[in-house]
Amino acid sequence: MHWSKSRHVDYEACPRKFFYSEIAAPRNPEIQVLTEAQSPQLVRHELVRATVSGILKTDGWEYKQLPRVLKGCEKQLVTTLKDGQKAAAEHSIVSACVTGFAKDVLPDVQDGKILHITDGNPVEFVYDGLTIFVHPELAVRRAKRIEIYNWRSGSSGFHKDDEFRLKAGGLTCWARAVLKELTKPVVVYDYYLRDVTRYEVSLSDEEVRAFIAQAKETAQRYGVSARIADFPSRPDWSHCRWCNYKGICPEYEIFAEPDYGLRTLSSSLAEAEETRESAILQAQGEFRSVFLSHVSEDKQQIVRPFARALEVAGIPFWLDEAEMKWGDSLVKGVNKGLATSDFFIPFISQKFIERGWPEAELGAALTAQLTDGRKRLLPIFVADKEEVLKEYPVLRGFIYKDWGVGIETLVKELKVIVGNPY
Repeated sequence: MHWSKSRHVDYEACPRKFFYSEIAAPRNPEIQVLTEAQSPQLVRHELVRATVSGILKTDGWEYKQLPRVLKGCEKQLVTTLKDGQKAAAEHSIVSACVTGFAKDVLPDVQDGKILHITDGNPVEFVYDGLTIFVHPELAVRRAKRIEIYNWRSGSSGFHKDDEFRLKAGGLTCWARAVLKELTKPVVVYDYYLRDVTRYEVSLSDEEVRAFIAQAKETAQRYGVSARIADFPSRPDWSHCRWCNYKGICPEYEIFAEPDYGLRTLSSSLAEAEETRESAILQAQGEFRSVFLSHVSEDKQQIVRPFARALEVAGIPFWLDEAEMKWGDSLVKGVNKGLATSDFFIPFISQKFIERGWPEAELGAALTAQLTDGRKRLLPIFVADKEEVLKEYPVLRGFIYKDWGVGIETLVKELKVIVGNPY
């Protein structure tokens, strides 16, 4: 068994994931099933990869062909996910990504000479005695440099520079060893196609040598072990949220509660329903009409002034700092708030989009409204409308309010709705 840090960035970020997929799965059919499972996000991501590759491989491809391409993507999502609602949500993201590529990236790519287009499989090669796996999506030769592109269908808010540089090390070695480009500098790009955001890095010879030395040390450390204890978990929201193995990872259980119970809240509607009667009894008749969902960065400038205006207007609300005391369980407190509130107001800012905790709350409220109509969702967009709808396409079906209209107007309209909820 061999392993290089560049095989997949997630493995360096969490060696436990490598253990489950490469050591445990071949020996345990139940873990193998997890390895092969595809989440809607992964299905969407791979579809974007394949579609972009198809466009690149089509001679004379023109922008007018885009509607037909997107229609094909829609059919494939429905076939794969077997859930119309999930397919529609993922297709809105696929559509944005593919359109972003065709409109803003493809013309620039066509100016150079294409050296490599991925077939969907990683590339294995040897560099300085080290076996390395990389996944270059596209390589282009320019007059003065080599460009390597990787496509992203997620949010650029999760971009991490240290992981990007780690991946760039393997891709730079690939360009030198496989493409035989030893004189031109290699520039590696991560393109987040949904908002057409680009990150780039070019490593010096010294940085590449440091990457190889570190990769060799890591390969030696993990290459002789098959014990789970030798592959420490490194829980982090940006990695754990899509990990196939979080259901069997003991470190994730420890991580989940301090990090706001992400796993619990991902299905918090069901939990809130099961404990609704208990929550109502604990509330002792003190119902909160409005649940205020937000991130801590927005509390001072947005949420507290809004809450004060609600107090003046006589509208009862649930706000974490007002309802919970030191030592209270955050998960239980929020589920209680969700269960005993009739309206759910998420303040969707850029920070909100980047965090998992309020997203889980939003998911619970959406499910509640879609299933029985009991809890009404009243979104307030603090971030740009298009940015919000890219991240939460399901909100296109809801009437929203813009934070820019002012607190006075928002509270005035809310008072009318609270007085006539249905």
